[in-house]
Formats: sequence, structure tokens, C-alpha cells
Amino acid sequence: MPTPRNLCGRAFRPGTGAHAIGVVTIIDEEDMVARTDHVEIEIERDLVFLFLQHSAALVEDLALRPVIGRLARLILDEVDRDTLPRPSWYTQNELAARLGTVAVVIQPSLSKLEADNLIEVERRQILIINQDELEKLAA
Repeated sequence: MPTPRNLCGRAFRPGTGAHAIGVVTIIDEEDMVARTDHVEIEIERDLVFLFLQHSAALVEDLALRPVIGRLARLILDEVDRDTLPRPSWYTQNELAARLGTVAVVIQPSLSKLEADNLIEVERRQILIINQDELEKLAA
């Protein structure tokens, strides 16, 4: 498990999106500073460790779960009832980026899930047909 002592002087980029901060720099065991666009914010050590735990889980997911399993998990996590809306910006490139892969892998994965009668892919949404089997695949 990482500790503040062995993280001193390191920098990392925690996440993306509207609320992401740029780079966290750990100055010493007690002081941690988040820098984003010339603004410095002191952050709690616990936040850094939560980020590191989350990062470790992501690495494990990428290393051990196939794309189709990660896709099943993404669909289940973002579904509203039995439907995952797909606005025009939610392209296969976006799905690939969220899954840590490339777009050419997404279409065959979606097609396999559809052929196995787990989902139905429509132009602006993905419908879940068999949630129990999708959950097994996502586990």
C-alpha cells in the first residue's frame, strides 16, 4: 500500500471530466497540493489514497477483464431502467475511451452481446434484454 512517504515528489493526473483537477503533487508527508490552471488547493491525504485505490482497481480491470466484460459493466452501470441512452456524442470512440480500448473493438463486442440476446442496439439507445446474463458477463 502506498504511503505519503514513498509518494513524496511524485505527480499524477487524477481523472478527467468537469470536476477533475490537473496534477496532484505531493510535497512532503504532511502537505499535498493540487494544481489546476495556476490555482493551488491543499487536499487531504485520504483523497489521494482514494484516488490511488481507484486507479489500482482500474488497472486490475484493464488487465484482467476482457473488453466485452468491461462493456457489459459499463452498460449496467449507466443504464436507466432497461435503457442506456446514446446521445449523438456517445460514439464508439467515446465508449472505447471509457473502456480503455480502441473503437474497432467496440462494434464486435456490441454485436456479440446483441447476438447472445443480452442487449439490443438501436441508433440512440441500448436496451437490456437479459440483465442476469449481462451481470454474469460483467462480474
